Amino acid sequence: YHYQQLAVIRILETNAQLIAFDTGIGKGAVAIDALRLTWQAQSRAIIICPASKVDEWVEEIPRFWPRCPLIETVEAKGVLRVMRVATTDADGWIDYPERSEIIIISFGKVYALKEQTFTHLVIDEAHYLKNPKSERAKLIRDMLEANPRAQRIFLTATPIADDPSDLWNVLDLLNPGRFGEKPYKFLDRYCSKEIKSFVKDGEPRKATRFFGMNEANADELSARLTHVAIRVTKEEAAPWLPA
Repeated sequence: YHYQQLAVIRILETNAQLIAFDTGIGKGAVAIDALRLTWQAQSRAIIICPASKVDEWVEEIPRFWPRCPLIETVEAKGVLRVMRVATTDADGWIDYPERSEIIIISFGKVYALKEQTFTHLVIDEAHYLKNPKSERAKLIRDMLEANPRAQRIFLTATPIADDPSDLWNVLDLLNPGRFGEKPYKFLDRYCSKEIKSFVKDGEPRKATRFFGMNEANADELSARLTHVAIRVTKEEAAPWLPA
């Protein structure tokens, strides 16, 4: 569909995008097509998703990419399981080199791939990475720092500007430094905040709680996000979807 084609083009132009489509209108297809169009002989992709969606990715990749490379999933204790997915090509698989593969892994098993090199990274349900202190976010940050030139495609159905406090770490993993090296300035500008005074060890202190959108700067944030994120709702996609 047209809106998916535009998203693929944006990925190809920037090499890093947050695809924020509503559920059911084809985020995964966008990611798969971007992989297909940028795939080379020595490419390796890692797709990280919730455990409940691993099998869905295994089924969807050959649906949208009939002659795709080998697909592997990570089982218990980090063992790779090769999936010989059926293709529509009568001659079977393309003979890619041994390293040319797609690895699908759940967030809970990311540790098994922390030393891996890759050329493409897809994060499905990217809002799982909103907390920079979580182990999964730290592991994925380390992986990206070790593979800084990798294509980054982040997927989410969560509205991206409802609460900017959930957004900074996702954006920084996608595009390091673009929204500030540390979260405080971003949160201070784009979030509503509540400041509480208290006393600790006999000294007056203040604590700031960030929440929700600071409407005064909402348009500015929206403009900044247009360069790194694409938001499409079901209503916007309706003209292209089957009745």
